[in-house]
Amino acid sequence: MICKTAFVKGLSDNHVAEVWSESRTNINSHWEKSKRTMTARVDANRVDGICDFLGSKEDEETRNRRHLVTRVVWWANCWHCDGDLVGSYQKGLLTAIQDIDFHCCEE
Repeated sequence: MICKTAFVKGLSDNHVAEVWSESRTNINSHWEKSKRTMTARVDANRVDGICDFLGSKEDEETRNRRHLVTRVVWWANCWHCDGDLVGSYQKGLLTAIQDIDFHCCEE
């Protein structure tokens, strides 16, 4: 399982949780993409420029796929502190949690 949690700034502010399923094959012992039931969840908080809380959003997807992505979007500028963007992942018994290290109230 490969996981990525990201904040992408563009026309909108995207908070993304993305996961890929890979497993080792018996032939040549290499990694290969494999279809599995996985869950990706993103939890995002939004604060203003002086770190006052403005709101939160979350989204979760569970599907049987090789690649899974979920996101929440704000159309206004977002500022963040540590812990404001967290991605949670599960594939079978494997779980992972990632958060983004922001400098408090950095846009």
